Amino acid sequence: MFVGLLTGKATAQYQYPFQNPALAYQERVENLISLLTPEEKVDLLTLPKRGPIGGVPQNMLQ
Repeated sequence: MFVGLLTGKATAQYQYPFQNPALAYQERVENLISLLTPEEKVDLLTLPKRGPIGGVPQNMLQ
């Protein structure tokens, strides 16, 4: 790690591939979707019908 600091090439470790900004956008999205449960996927599809959540204004969800 010390050598990485000197060369400016320190490698970050990510728990999941979707967290790695060095990967292609499509790879990150596919990984994230693959980690969702069927229930979570349905929840994402029905979000606008349920209204604002967690204090997020409705116009931010569209």
